[in-house]
Amino acid sequence: MEAENAAVAAVTRAWTLDFENDVCSPTMCDAIRGGVRIYRNSDHLSVEGALMLTKQFEAAIRAHARSRR
Repeated sequence: MEAENAAVAAVTRAWTLDFENDVCSPTMCDAIRGGVRIYRNSDHLSVEGALMLTKQFEAAIRAHARSRR
């Protein structure tokens, strides 16, 4: 996380997203939530898990998008 934050800080118009609170509780990350398999493996969300974040991605894009001029 430290290296990622440093890399993004060095680039203009770059930002990071942290969805840990969206996919995990304060104490654990469940592999299945509401019958949906959240993770493909220990390092990657499943397609279904990623689709659960669509609204959060949209909100982040809208908050950071710039018009072409």
